[in-house]
Amino acid sequence: MASRRLALAGVGVCVWSFAVGLLPAMAQPQGKETRSLSTAGSSTKSTLYTPPVVPLDGLPEKVRDKVRSVVERPTLSVQGPVEVFNCAPETYMWLLDHPDQTVKLWRCLGAKCTDIQNRGNNRFGYRDELGSDVHWDTVVSSARQRIWYAEGQVKPAVLLPAAQIQAILVLDFVDGSDGKGRPAVKHQMHLILHTDSHAVALATRFLGASAPRVAEQYVAQIEMFFGALAWYLDQHPEQAKELFVEVDKSANPSMIPQR
Repeated sequence: MASRRLALAGVGVCVWSFAVGLLPAMAQPQGKETRSLSTAGSSTKSTLYTPPVVPLDGLPEKVRDKVRSVVERPTLSVQGPVEVFNCAPETYMWLLDHPDQTVKLWRCLGAKCTDIQNRGNNRFGYRDELGSDVHWDTVVSSARQRIWYAEGQVKPAVLLPAAQIQAILVLDFVDGSDGKGRPAVKHQMHLILHTDSHAVALATRFLGASAPRVAEQYVAQIEMFFGALAWYLDQHPEQAKELFVEVDKSANPSMIPQR
């Protein structure tokens, strides 16, 4: 049982450590009135894996080859469920771009969250006492898509070796309105992970064929990290104002849901 927890921790840190930003810039946003998200509040698991669209030619030159390498040589590729929920789109996108502040908001609500550090220049990271150190950069940020590229090392336990990882997290989303005309967002995340043979052997030994399912569960948790909080803030606007002031006094008032 302890060995299984170590393996789960390894997969979890690999996936969680770089949570964060959706459809290529080539797809121009449509007017909100043309997008009816009538199933707000739903979550649907996709039965077939659909590879995400990664606009390699449009990526910054300094990361293009790294991202291409992950896409062309994946160790693991999984996707989260399609979720539709009510929220203020501006608040949702602010949360995407400020994961360190999103952690603080969750903590104000009583949740226990892993620290995320803002390392400057739109780079965020995770570091722990075991020697794990992963950072990620936003390489695509458009009205319909965020793509984050992550790299670093993950050490799931004292007696286990560190594993080098590279990964991209693709978030596709669209904002519109539900059947009652209330603002809503529909989103889905895709994870493409590349790691060394030691990590593959560890996951295979302890998780076997269930490794992809475990990864899917973690990707779903990352979706919830942003989506559930955006929904909660929309449902409790007065509390949202207090929370934003508490965690980030410089937050743009337009990010705070209004009713």
